[in-house]
Amino acid sequence: MSNFLTRDSNILDMHSQWIGDSLIRTVTRHFGKKNKIMVDVMEISPKHTSKERALKAAKLAARRVGCTSVDCCIVSDQEIVRESRNLHTDEPVKTKVRSITFAFNGIA
Repeated sequence: MSNFLTRDSNILDMHSQWIGDSLIRTVTRHFGKKNKIMVDVMEISPKHTSKERALKAAKLAARRVGCTSVDCCIVSDQEIVRESRNLHTDEPVKTKVRSITFAFNGIA
């Protein structure tokens, strides 16, 4: 993924956690010359994804790097459905993947 969101950024923190049947991965970056923090959240789930769960994970990630405020805005939001086959039963399986990028004010 190489676009304007990754060009002038430094990775500060990476974290993965399971919440129920969903895997949530966060990447926290310091962006550009401005004092901005970007948090990329990817949720992988067999049933459904949640914007609220992603926002909660993003706020925790911002706090981990010392962000002064948890007020944020959504920069991008995408949800896709991946189709594959179960390795054991060879049945079709659908997995939902949501990628959201949040922008926060910087570190104190």
